Amino acid sequence: MKQLSMTDAFMLAVENERQRLQMASVSILAPPAPGESPVTRQGLRDLVSERIHLAPALRHKLRHVPLGLDYPYWIDDADLDLDHHVREFTLPEPGNNRQLADAAVIARYVFTSTSSRVIILAYSLLIHVISVSAAWCLAQAIAAPLEWTQALLLVLPVLLISTIPLSIAGWGTRESAMVLAFGYAGLLESNGLVVSMLFGIAAFAAGLVGGLVWILDRGRQFRDNRQVAR
Repeated sequence: MKQLSMTDAFMLAVENERQRLQMASVSILAPPAPGESPVTRQGLRDLVSERIHLAPALRHKLRHVPLGLDYPYWIDDADLDLDHHVREFTLPEPGNNRQLADAAVIARYVFTSTSSRVIILAYSLLIHVISVSAAWCLAQAIAAPLEWTQALLLVLPVLLISTIPLSIAGWGTRESAMVLAFGYAGLLESNGLVVSMLFGIAAFAAGLVGGLVWILDRGRQFRDNRQVAR
């Protein structure tokens, strides 16, 4: 059993049904020479079965930590089904290189289209604006003289620093950075400490709600998949 690294956990967290971070390649094999056996699905399946012990990672599956309190773990899959992973698909007639190239072009367009990049950028900006606005509202709640433009300049670097893996969920790192940021702006450092702690509590509460929604949604998807499998 091995825990995912921070980078792997991040890539897993940002994946969804519309955005995949997986990579794939296509190999075009020459026809077998006279006397050679053709490459078949069963042949590939048997080859993987014989040599999979040389690549233990291919036998792993994810095990999530309850409530997402820590990074997931890789565990051995005792019920690995090679027939599920080694499959055979056929291009529509005539199944030539042109059709394969067209399929690759469509895949490239889906993953690199401008519209997808614009949507991702828009979501990212929206999340940052919400974070800054939340910190500003918390500062107003404790009567700290923090303007929204100041929050924009101070909070974003603090959030970036808090992602450094020095503490759990940024606690401590975020508070230290926020205190320094408030002091740099000529504001009371104690206000920075309070705002940072309130921000962390609010983020934790929002995470609990989001985790509950995620668990309920995964449960629904699991039930739907079982019904489809039947």
